[in-house]
Amino acid sequence: MRVNIVYSLIIPVRSRSSIKIGALGNLKFEKGFYVYTGSSMSYGMKRVLRHTSKNKKLRWHIDYLLNSHPFSHVIFAEVERKMECEVASKLRNTAFGEAPKFGSSDCNCKSHLFYFPSFSEAVTLSEKSYVELGLKPKILRIQELLRESPVI
Repeated sequence: MRVNIVYSLIIPVRSRSSIKIGALGNLKFEKGFYVYTGSSMSYGMKRVLRHTSKNKKLRWHIDYLLNSHPFSHVIFAEVERKMECEVASKLRNTAFGEAPKFGSSDCNCKSHLFYFPSFSEAVTLSEKSYVELGLKPKILRIQELLRESPVI
């Protein structure tokens, strides 16, 4: 069964760091929580599960970041059409910062990676973005995702 989802990864960064992110070059990341928004059209949670792999080809900007800072939670919703740019736009309006051009080389968005100083702000404002778009977000810890490998 083919399932379309939009998802947001909650990525804790425990200390300031500088990471080479493909063609974007070295980017500085402050201590806090980053939210990366993407989509998986037809493959459901398989795309999110790929983000947990340590042995993957570095293909997207997010792959470089996740090599140093794995995500802790995923917020996701089933969608009829690709909605990652709409979620990213909502998040951008509430975020405390962003990584320019991160994850948005295939669209006109300024970014798909946003900074929040606390976990509660990252989660609450992410969920709010989904709800404002009429979506029904669900949240899983990475351990739940790996244990259950849900199919929505």
